[in-house]
Amino acid sequence: MSSDESMFTRECSDLMRKLTKISAVVTGFVMAGSLAACSGGGSNENELTIWARPASVGSNVEELLAEEFPDYDITVSRINTIDDNLRSGLRTNSNLPDVAIIGGNLPEYFEVADQFLDLNEYGFTNEQEIVEWTLPAGQDAEGHQIGLPTDIGPWGFFYRADKVEELGYPSDPDEFASEVSTLDDYEEFAQAASDSGYLACDSPFSYYRLQLAQNHYMYFDFSDGEPKNILDSPITEQAFMSSAGLIEDDLCANVEPYSAEWNSAVAQDSLIAFVGPGYEEGILKPAAGEDSDVWRVAQTPGGTASLTGSYSTALATSENPDAAAEVATFLASPEAMKAAYTEQGLFPGTAALYDDEDLRAGDPFYGGQDAFGVFAEIAENAELARAAAGGSVIESEARTALQEIADRGLDPESTFRDFIEANSDVEG
Repeated sequence: MSSDESMFTRECSDLMRKLTKISAVVTGFVMAGSLAACSGGGSNENELTIWARPASVGSNVEELLAEEFPDYDITVSRINTIDDNLRSGLRTNSNLPDVAIIGGNLPEYFEVADQFLDLNEYGFTNEQEIVEWTLPAGQDAEGHQIGLPTDIGPWGFFYRADKVEELGYPSDPDEFASEVSTLDDYEEFAQAASDSGYLACDSPFSYYRLQLAQNHYMYFDFSDGEPKNILDSPITEQAFMSSAGLIEDDLCANVEPYSAEWNSAVAQDSLIAFVGPGYEEGILKPAAGEDSDVWRVAQTPGGTASLTGSYSTALATSENPDAAAEVATFLASPEAMKAAYTEQGLFPGTAALYDDEDLRAGDPFYGGQDAFGVFAEIAENAELARAAAGGSVIESEARTALQEIADRGLDPESTFRDFIEANSDVEG
């Protein structure tokens, strides 16, 4: 054992002892996240580690990898605190995995892009038919392909067919989309739902994000090469104020996706419709019950929208960079994406699957509707809203501002101006 390895082992042992002493007050979640950071990359060239959020990989990914790479011993760690752990490891250039699945905040890592492998240099040529608009979002300013999309987020309008019929709307997805085709139509529909004791909006922040995506806008302009903050724009104001309007009219459940409250709102039939990216199918089905057959999905009111999802990356610290790049690229393959969609509801970012007979056969959960085809059409017609590192900061502040309006009844106009003033100097 080298001196560095010995020191690392002692540090991890000390950490485990400290966590054990304070286990009465430290949650198992924190302990698991902290110890996962000590797992690091594989100790030899046949061992590889993958870090991912629990919801960003399919439940059977271990079996899939074992079948594809029988000569490698691959460990997949599902870590809620992946960003904290990665940032810590990148600061010291140690204790890192071989492969990491990073969410929509990938641009935050571009300033340390040299600590990731450029997958172009390891044979990536897009034979997987990855949707073209998603690839630039995985490239740093020099065009290095730091990440490959493992899923993407075409936005859909999810709704209960039985409830919209009760409200006097057609339940057929095409007919419903025609009748609720504009944002004004959507707000009228949300009001009709509220009048009948239902809600057609989960989170005002979701409505806000939809409108930004429909305008292919993510706070920064890259036309001069460097990201320029353009937060103070009519697009931001329209999206924010219309979302605040839903709050003031009590038309939103004010529950965030991936929360227990969101699950309850769906399970208790109070939330009968919402707009969201396709990967939220992965939380809708468990919340509604897999045996449900009343949900449908339509094109979003106001136009097509899509977001990037998670990206597969390989770390430069890997002892076997060729293997790390190979595994990272495989996770963005049609085979891996199909499994992730089937098991986890993660919509694939490869056009090679968009005519797949299995996926287009119709889903009983959607009453036999070809929901996959709806999302595939949206994905193919979407455009990239290029993000910058500072975009995550602004997104968080926007969410907080809208939540403050909901929780404390703050004035929307003054809250919006405060939000703009506080974030107009955020750098990309």
